[in-house]
Amino acid sequence: KVKTQTFIEKWTDSKNESTNKKYYNKEGFVIKEEYQNGLFESSSTYEYKNDLLISEKSVDNNNKMISHCEFTYYENGKIKSSKETRLKEDSDDNSLEVEKEFFFFDADNKLIKRERTRYDTDASETKIINEHKTYSTFDYDKKNRIIKNESFELPSNECTYMHTSTYNELDQIIEDKTIYDYSSSNDIHTSKYRYDKKGKVVSNKRFKNGVQINKDDKKTVFSDKKEFDEKGNLIKKTVYENSKVMYTEEYEFEYYSWLTTQS
Repeated sequence: KVKTQTFIEKWTDSKNESTNKKYYNKEGFVIKEEYQNGLFESSSTYEYKNDLLISEKSVDNNNKMISHCEFTYYENGKIKSSKETRLKEDSDDNSLEVEKEFFFFDADNKLIKRERTRYDTDASETKIINEHKTYSTFDYDKKNRIIKNESFELPSNECTYMHTSTYNELDQIIEDKTIYDYSSSNDIHTSKYRYDKKGKVVSNKRFKNGVQINKDDKKTVFSDKKEFDEKGNLIKKTVYENSKVMYTEEYEFEYYSWLTTQS
């Protein structure tokens, strides 16, 4: 029964550190979140209905609105739509950016389509400008693994992005391909993987337009050290680049008492 969780991140090559604090209700849902990194501060509040998040509001340290997200759901609890309204950077309080998303599932509850609409507006949303509409589709194999994700522009239905994945009989990904600019043949990125008998990756070759791009034999070794409290929660993580500390993460927990949770 966590009451608060404080997360502190410190990078070795920077004097700044960031702190994120989350507040939980007795049911385990985040109801408030505070963030600061020395240059910026924000606070977010969360609202739920039937154990589903329906609203998230974020403000800065002057109580000025940063963003407001709203969510709706299907009867089975699957996400149906989201709407995020953000205050445009370097603008007056009347200029907003809005992004809407709609989610569509098949009879097996697999996500098959996402529709997105982005536009700029004033506070009343009576004047919409710079409207941009896109949608994405998802294809699955017989094991319900996503094997293709494509994005399209509207109203032309032009494909602008494609990502495909290929798996072996052990459910390991052996190749993925991404086309970031579908109108050009000069932006095709591919990764190919090989595994040992224990399932560990032994090679990862990356290609751009068929030419391998990661031939450097000098490999950076990343490792980490973790520490846990008596409840099994992670309280510190130190990440190393080769043998030098890259950054540290620290977690502090405050718990509801047993008597409080039973009342």
